[in-house]
Amino acid sequence: MLLEQAGYEKAADRVMNAIQFVTCNKMKSQSAGRMGYGTTEVGDLVCEALS
Repeated sequence: MLLEQAGYEKAADRVMNAIQFVTCNKMKSQSAGRMGYGTTEVGDLVCEALS
């Protein structure tokens, strides 16, 4: 959201798409403790999806 507010709409879209990809395709569940990944691992997956 910060990227979007700062005028970087394309970058914001890329990040949002990466987050949606990870949460829909990589995580086992949206419930805490049942996602299958820790916070750092989710961040790594989002970064991987951006590259």
